[in-house]
Amino acid sequence: MNRRELSKMIEFHESRLAHILHLLDHLYYQIEEEGTEKEWVSRLTREKKILAWLREQKADDE
Repeated sequence: MNRRELSKMIEFHESRLAHILHLLDHLYYQIEEEGTEKEWVSRLTREKKILAWLREQKADDE
């Protein structure tokens, strides 16, 4: 993967992470079932891991 592709992927996942955080902020008081909360935490954790890995790849290329 070249640097430009990594930058685009980082931007994409940063956007997804921001969207998830935005939704969590608005849905915080509406989350009633434990399963729903776990699903959001799982999605957030996955995006953070992907983003961290992509940033490592970009740093290695620099």
